[in-house]
Amino acid sequence: MIHPLNFILYFMVGVFSTILGVIVLRLITKEKALLAAVAVFVSVLVEFGVLVTIMTKVMTDIQSSWVSLLVYAFGIAVGTFLGIKFKFERFGTPTPKDMITA
Repeated sequence: MIHPLNFILYFMVGVFSTILGVIVLRLITKEKALLAAVAVFVSVLVEFGVLVTIMTKVMTDIQSSWVSLLVYAFGIAVGTFLGIKFKFERFGTPTPKDMITA
């Protein structure tokens, strides 16, 4: 059985990695190649790290691994919503104007 705090961690990592992905897309559209490359590198490490961790647990406990995948996917969905809803500038910090109009 996976500890409940791991589910919270998977959720938060899903949110973080997806917001980072949205920031990457915005950096690409602004043609900030170096910043986009660094952000993609971090994002891929985080995403693959979580997926490898979950998939290795499939070998021992398939039921909790599916729950972990669902929690991670839900975190990705929430991160997508937040990444689109807020205009993240300066490495993920929403501007006060965006927080008021959200």
